[in-house]
Amino acid sequence: MLVANSRFCSLHQDTKSRAFHLNLEHKSIPLRFCELLAVREKIFSLEIASLFYEESCPHNFKILTLCNQQHLVLLTIEEIVDLRELLLRAFVSMGLSSTQESVCI
Repeated sequence: MLVANSRFCSLHQDTKSRAFHLNLEHKSIPLRFCELLAVREKIFSLEIASLFYEESCPHNFKILTLCNQQHLVLLTIEEIVDLRELLLRAFVSMGLSSTQESVCI
């Protein structure tokens, strides 16, 4: 079942196992709910504006490890913003977040 989708990614939930699948353009990542929460926390803890000026991000992308370092993901700043909006919409649609906030850059 499709939970949310965006330009670069989508989030599906398996109705039988209740597991989630985060589908990026180049990779599909199976997630338990607690791992989905950890991904959300990691993405929302990134300060998007600082990525434009940070010396550690000179090539306009960020390398993230997900699910206890089982998955290595390379995302551009645009994909990070897109994933952030996707996760926000997904948690609102599942009734786990009360308001939909805009993503500020």
